Amino acid sequence: MYLDGGLEPVNKFILNNLTESIEIASKSVGLKDYKTVLQEKLQAKGEVHIEYSIIRETGPDHDKHFTAEVKCNGKVLATGEGHSKKTAEMEAARIAMQKN
Repeated sequence: MYLDGGLEPVNKFILNNLTESIEIASKSVGLKDYKTVLQEKLQAKGEVHIEYSIIRETGPDHDKHFTAEVKCNGKVLATGEGHSKKTAEMEAARIAMQKN
């Protein structure tokens, strides 16, 4: 049973909210994600405390945009942005790895 408006609202939701996550996931099939690789890299130097935080959330409910930061032992390593919290955290980890 379709709701009024057919599939167009569903397609729009998927394109607005999931395209970025699907793209990241498809590129890293069989590979470790950026958060895992960053954690392994930082822990190779000894015990560390890694923390991800959402520091900004903008946009309407149907088109949110998140900014995340990653810290190691209280020091901000990088920030990242995305249309989901997970994507923003992954981007922050990716940028942190590029810096180090």
